[in-house]
Amino acid sequence: MIFGVVFLARTSFTVAGQRYFSLFDDSMMSMRYARNLAHGHGLAWNATGHPVEGYSNFLWTLWMAFLHLFPFPESKISLAVSVSGLALLVVNLLLVRSLVAQLAPSSPRARVIAMWLVAIYYPLAYWTLRGMEVGLLAVIGTAAALIAVRVSRSPRAGTGAVVGLGALLALGLLTRDDFIIPAIIVVAWLAWRVQPTDRFKLVAILAAFVVGTVGAHTAFRVAYYGDWLPNTYYLKLAHIGLWTRLHRGVFGLVATGELELWAPVAVAGVYLVARRRRVPPGAWLLAGLFVGACAYSAYVGGDAWESTQLANRYLASQATALLVVAAMAIDYVVSAPAAVRSRILAAVAFIAIPVVVLRAPDLIPASNMQLGRLPTEWWLTRVGTPLVVGAGLAALAWWTRPRSYVKPLAMATAIVVLVGLAMSTRELRWWGQHNAFLPDRETAVAGLALAAVTQPNAVIALAVAGGAGYFSDRPAVDLSGKSDRTVAREPPSFPVFVPGQDKQDLHYSLGKLRPDLVFSWPATQADAQIESYGYDRVAPGAYVRHDSRLVDRMGLARIATFNG
Repeated sequence: MIFGVVFLARTSFTVAGQRYFSLFDDSMMSMRYARNLAHGHGLAWNATGHPVEGYSNFLWTLWMAFLHLFPFPESKISLAVSVSGLALLVVNLLLVRSLVAQLAPSSPRARVIAMWLVAIYYPLAYWTLRGMEVGLLAVIGTAAALIAVRVSRSPRAGTGAVVGLGALLALGLLTRDDFIIPAIIVVAWLAWRVQPTDRFKLVAILAAFVVGTVGAHTAFRVAYYGDWLPNTYYLKLAHIGLWTRLHRGVFGLVATGELELWAPVAVAGVYLVARRRRVPPGAWLLAGLFVGACAYSAYVGGDAWESTQLANRYLASQATALLVVAAMAIDYVVSAPAAVRSRILAAVAFIAIPVVVLRAPDLIPASNMQLGRLPTEWWLTRVGTPLVVGAGLAALAWWTRPRSYVKPLAMATAIVVLVGLAMSTRELRWWGQHNAFLPDRETAVAGLALAAVTQPNAVIALAVAGGAGYFSDRPAVDLSGKSDRTVAREPPSFPVFVPGQDKQDLHYSLGKLRPDLVFSWPATQADAQIESYGYDRVAPGAYVRHDSRLVDRMGLARIATFNG
């Protein structure tokens, strides 16, 4: 909670003497939908015109709309969303404790280890505190696993527990459609674990919740938006081949694994292999949930933000499951016989070698052959961290081998620290130096500036639409197509596949829709192309239509920095 408060305080910024808060850009797009809904304009990107489903987090958007009903000023409503995310992170930790108590009832130590691993996992905190639905999905996933384990342990758990589980799966499906993957995994695992006499009833109840929720949401989508699938589905998958998506998705998984998740994956994997016949069955459910998230991420091509070198939102929402298994593994290692303990630690330490090999070729690329801070940064974060972690685990393996007894608290603490170093060292170091990764503050400030130099009915075309779209509060054209049905269904416009960021049709967005102002952050290189549609370049990244009288050109030109 202390970290969350500091994190949120550092994301604030001041404009005209007033302190503002903003969210991740995709979250700010959902916030625009939420504000329109709360103000009676419907669940839509623009208050007028046919609505388009440009969000992929229905339930979370409804929560944002609920917060907009309170008298929060525009400058603080994002903070309210982030604080609710912080509360979800705390709830998730409490659920983790209960889940581990079910899986390892005789080991209070495992509960503490699990809570610490989840608490120090930076990507989960980052995406949640930046306003994404990741924290809500983590809570729903952990709670669903907890109830599923309880139902599997008690043949007479009763219909109430199964109905509660079904309701949780329904909430997950309403939060994101792709929660269908963990929902199927939970139902399949329970069908495998329960007695044959209880199987049909259990599966029928859970299937009714899953199918009913998907059917009801689809019916609403068709009736309200006129589409069977969300607009983001067409944006990210239409006209993009499976091989293209898999190539990028698998590469993203490898990059994430070798950057931050290799240690918990290694610890959990060695534990599951070494103890495969004695592992609590619930551990296999958790492993399945994480593997399912990995498979889905690979299938859709990953996320658009792997350049941040954070685990993407799909993985972060299910990382709790992996970290719980890793905690059980650490607890087992601490209490295992000396020889077994040494072998497991040595095996995990050995896995650090291929991690270093994967990182080493990129250590000093040809474009960065200079002395100074960059090579040191790379040594510390890309190669130094796995070397330190691997050496630390190897030292523990060597030191514990001749000892039949070690102090459990000291051993557990040492392993948790090493795994934590592997998971979050680079991210926390970057956060300490540069705060959040993405320029959400700049787009929010740009939106406020655009509001100051345009009339309320001026239409703005935005390349990065979230923060600028919300804070400008003007009718907006989404150049990237997330909230535009036409652009989303077109083939990719750029040679490099980046999910949700590789489609653009200026002939349609500018030539047909004719917005008054085009704002591109960072400044685009397509000056001549934009000007050919009848626009004047007034400032870097800002263009005004020749005949528009709704934009203060002098005021726009006076805005000092559009590019950060």
